Amino acid sequence: MPRLILVLLLASTGPACGGPDQPPTPRGPFEGLLTAVDTAGGRVKAFTVATPKGEVEILIDRAREYGFDLAHLNEHLELQQPVLVTVETKGDGLYAVRIDDA
Repeated sequence: MPRLILVLLLASTGPACGGPDQPPTPRGPFEGLLTAVDTAGGRVKAFTVATPKGEVEILIDRAREYGFDLAHLNEHLELQQPVLVTVETKGDGLYAVRIDDA
């Protein structure tokens, strides 16, 4: 009987990380339509992708070469053409690692 109690206690405690006040970090890749492209000084700094689970803001890593002019994302926004984005978490944000046409 003590063994059953121990098993029940361990099963009921659940994971301690994150807590109820912290939403889980979304995982990619993300595929969907762009709902916003955030530019500053003529340079894209972030964009938002609408996914089946909600909208996700993705930041641009200035040290990364994406292989195309990021202003092209505005065309995807205007023409409602989907993208597929691979991300990595850095600090408090999700940063694009790769951006492809979907």
